[in-house]
Amino acid sequence: MLCIATRHPQGIQNYAQNMWATTTYFKLCAKDVKMVSDDVRQSAWDVQQKLIEDAVGIDGLVEKLEETEAVYDLTGKEPIIVCIDERIIPTGTDEKHYYVRSAGTFILLDEESRKAFVESSGTKTGTWHKECGAATKNYGDTHPGAKPTSETIDTYAREFVESLEDSLGLETREIGIESPGFHPAIGAIYQGVDMDPFQIDMDLPKFFGINRNHTPKKYALEELKIALDIAFGHGFGDLFDKENPFYIIVAGNPNNPELCADNLCSEVNSVLENTPYKEKILVKAYDARI
Repeated sequence: MLCIATRHPQGIQNYAQNMWATTTYFKLCAKDVKMVSDDVRQSAWDVQQKLIEDAVGIDGLVEKLEETEAVYDLTGKEPIIVCIDERIIPTGTDEKHYYVRSAGTFILLDEESRKAFVESSGTKTGTWHKECGAATKNYGDTHPGAKPTSETIDTYAREFVESLEDSLGLETREIGIESPGFHPAIGAIYQGVDMDPFQIDMDLPKFFGINRNHTPKKYALEELKIALDIAFGHGFGDLFDKENPFYIIVAGNPNNPELCADNLCSEVNSVLENTPYKEKILVKAYDARI
């Protein structure tokens, strides 16, 4: 099935209340971070558009995700918690692990939700990465008026994740990112199932990942807002338009009414109704064959 995002002219003022997320790592730490040139941004855009073209458009990419059994066959693989950040190093040919995602590895979640996520996903490993927008948002919320350096935010992200060793019994480590200093996301995957999208037979375009199946609705939608703010504020921004939109792929669980594609589309649309980017976003949805 396909799900096209609804478009409403109202609600932008309410959405603005969440716009602290746009002052992510790159704005808050502007003195420390070297922004990419317009030429580099255009080159990165061309690469992502070529990947979409190679997949025969977004419909072709969705079809690959829907029909590739290896995306959902996670037998023998161990889940690792990573951020929703699209720059996290892909699993690629890694046959031992797949990613479950939480912004800043739980930094926005309450303690009860963190424990539930670990229990439902079965993960034993949490990671942190440099240039974390979720860690920056949390730092700003808890340190009003502060002007941290990029190093301060990186340390804050690391120390938070390391604290999960005691509170949740996780092993923790740093995980690398690609294209530091810039967000080349072309879309986001809002998923109601565990999956390893890197297993399709092509290089996957850069997508944020949001595990709605392990995350309470209110937090998953906050993660989606952060992804949009980053993509439109510190990523390709004005390169997105109606003809070349930011894509949200909804991967539903047909065996769970709360997590099926139709319901997840409704959740996504509740965010898009109040975003100033709504004219430049396209939602495609399907129920996974599980």
